Amino acid sequence: MPKDGHTRGRQVYKCGDCKRKYTADVAHQRFPEQVKRQAVQMRIKGASVSAAARVVGASAASVSGWLKRGTIALERMCAMSAWRTSGRVATIVASTIAFDEMWTYLGARKGEKRNDLWVWTAVVEERDGSRWMNFEVGGRDEATFLRLLDRLPDAERYETDAYGVYGTLPV
Repeated sequence: MPKDGHTRGRQVYKCGDCKRKYTADVAHQRFPEQVKRQAVQMRIKGASVSAAARVVGASAASVSGWLKRGTIALERMCAMSAWRTSGRVATIVASTIAFDEMWTYLGARKGEKRNDLWVWTAVVEERDGSRWMNFEVGGRDEATFLRLLDRLPDAERYETDAYGVYGTLPV
């Protein structure tokens, strides 16, 4: 492999076939599973990605990656609290529900194989101060939002980023 300069004091090489650049001695920081779990738990309980990253000492990109790769864990967490989204949900009146939506993709990052997805999250705070979270995956459209809303109790207050579909919320 031909040499192609230096970055951060390390030798950079360039592949003759694909022309991709890389360093041979990259030392990736590996985080223990306990740290990853702590960051995911913080996000499930309503903390932002950047707040979780600050607490565990990782980058926001790392925490975001742990969340994306941990969707099965998130689904399991929601399944564990499924009793909250069954018949009991009609009897609850939450004090606050905070909604947000975030974009991700499946498959290829670019090109025709790319599959854009939106993850809608709702953090529900009950009157006793307990919090739980639910989510829905789909498009950035009203139908996806309404699927999530159907599984949630009524709330005294809703917090949103004023995206258009939130206009369907009761005032």
